Amino acid sequence: MARRSRKSVLVIGAGAAGLMAAAEAARAGADVVLLEKNPRPGRKIGISGKGRCNLTNAEDIGEWQKQIVSNPRFLYSALNGLTNTEMMERIEAAGVPLKVERGNRVFPVSDKALDVVDALVRDLQQSGATLRTGVTVRRIIPLESGFRVESSDGEFRADAVILSTGGASYSRTGSTGDGYRMARELGHMVTELRPGLIPLECSEPWIPSLQGLSLRNVALTIADERGKKLYNGFGEMLFTHFGISGPLVLTASSLLQQAAMKRHLTLREAGWKASIDLKPALSREQLDARLLRDLEAYRYRMMDHALGDLLPERLILPVLRQAGIDPAHKAADLTREERQRLAETLKGLTVTISGTRPLEEAIVTMGGVSVREVDPKTMESRRIPGLYFAGEVLDVDALTGGFNLQIAFSTGAAAGRSAARTEALSDHKNISPKEKEDEQMFAIALDGPAGAGKSTVAKIVAARLGMHYVDTGAIYRTLAYGLLEAGVDVRSEEEVNAALPSIRVDIRYEDNVQKMFMNDREVTGLIRTPQIGDAASAIGVYGAVRQKLLDTQRSLAAAYEVIMDGRDIGTAILPNADVKIYLTADVRERGRRRFLELEEKNPGAQTLEEVIESIRERDYRDMNRAIAPLCQAEDAILVDTTHLTAEEAAGRIVEIALRKKAART
Repeated sequence: MARRSRKSVLVIGAGAAGLMAAAEAARAGADVVLLEKNPRPGRKIGISGKGRCNLTNAEDIGEWQKQIVSNPRFLYSALNGLTNTEMMERIEAAGVPLKVERGNRVFPVSDKALDVVDALVRDLQQSGATLRTGVTVRRIIPLESGFRVESSDGEFRADAVILSTGGASYSRTGSTGDGYRMARELGHMVTELRPGLIPLECSEPWIPSLQGLSLRNVALTIADERGKKLYNGFGEMLFTHFGISGPLVLTASSLLQQAAMKRHLTLREAGWKASIDLKPALSREQLDARLLRDLEAYRYRMMDHALGDLLPERLILPVLRQAGIDPAHKAADLTREERQRLAETLKGLTVTISGTRPLEEAIVTMGGVSVREVDPKTMESRRIPGLYFAGEVLDVDALTGGFNLQIAFSTGAAAGRSAARTEALSDHKNISPKEKEDEQMFAIALDGPAGAGKSTVAKIVAARLGMHYVDTGAIYRTLAYGLLEAGVDVRSEEEVNAALPSIRVDIRYEDNVQKMFMNDREVTGLIRTPQIGDAASAIGVYGAVRQKLLDTQRSLAAAYEVIMDGRDIGTAILPNADVKIYLTADVRERGRRRFLELEEKNPGAQTLEEVIESIRERDYRDMNRAIAPLCQAEDAILVDTTHLTAEEAAGRIVEIALRKKAART
């Protein structure tokens, strides 16, 4: 067979996504040209993080779904294809040391965003891709084979095109929304564009008088017209001439935009209220005592001069007026009712949200190319073969903390690798939302403490629903078995990390039964001893161990409909599972079950009380480990099996799963 010539890939836009896409495509063997309209690449990266570049977040990648506002499920494959850890290693390998700050935010040690830009450019150059700056792309024209791209520097031809032009905010960085226009011209749906991570405008007339006033350690709550909380956070905020800003407000803005979009409203139309607790550290009783003390100390002063120890000077008049208290009122004459109103206002100064600042001022653009028309594994268009999207041009966005840049890097890497391949990558039909849902593998996450019956119940559920059962505990037990066999002290993280490369764990299915292999030797029947269980629990707290086994578990969920059991499946391994169950039982009942199980295999090895105490110790370790501790996911359904048989517990889970599947159809 004749060998095919190298594939040509044209990448449009040299921001975070474009730089990564071009480098990955070139390393995958393609001839790559990266076009950028600015004189230099990475303009937006250069101003990110107030010029320091918060390039990613060190939080476990399994927890990221909570930080992604729009379409978190779509990003699952991309974020695991290029993780935050891998991104950090890549930047440091390019000569830029990194540091982790509050909230797991990752910055260059130099605090210079341009160091990160330079590292990405060096990486691009080493990959062999060609960068051409000062080139504005005007039009993308699909041909029978490949594309013709019209630009300010003439025409380009390519087998594949990656559109990574950014959003529509900070236009001075080159993000002028060109990508949305080109996507529409090519027949793609672009969802409504709204500003995300944006200051909020407020309608109260006293707001401008507080311009520049910064508040620390306050609580911000935003509720709708029915009083339902849409956001609640603690931290810093800032008053501006138009409203409120600062970290708390920026985070709230994206969540509010998402809530408003679901109701087909603008924030101006919604008119939601923000409540600022100016003294969150004080209870109502403590605040009342503090007020009594201050009012007594300044009893001969007018109220606008009696609260200086409690509030910034400029904030006193707005608080008094909202509480309905005359600023000229003497402190000594304040009635109990007035004092109560004042306390209520201090615990809830309210402002009305009348809108946001313009999209141009937003940190991120919410909305973009509809992800229903893009393959989540490859970033390839489902409408036009060979066309790919990456970064902010897609309808994906996250909260602050480095998450948005990592999304750009990860989607760029997925697009670059995929565009460089010569084989057909996906089915290029037009699909409906229903079909998009159907192609995603159905997953059940089953968590709970030791002895709750997870593996027994999970096997029954898998058999009834025709799913693959993945015993994640067996995966950790297999690795623990290999470590113990090699004489490694599993209590020593250093020894365990050093031994990891020499131990390979594989899962194989025979007649739909999971078999465990350690270095190509089956160990399925050798890993169910208490010693192996304790060792598995011990190594489960080590980051390197979790990372080694994480990809194995997630790749199974990507390939099959699975039910997976463990201790952090719904919280860390499969945060997007369709059904999450937390299976538990009374500790004595769990001990009794484990004792009977052990008695069958090794009679007299342990007493019932010894097994119960071992279960208690295991619970404590699992619930208090630093990495992915055992806990019930917020959206998990609790199933207590203390008085249920395994069949009864499985029946409940099957009913839940069938209802969920029916809802998807």
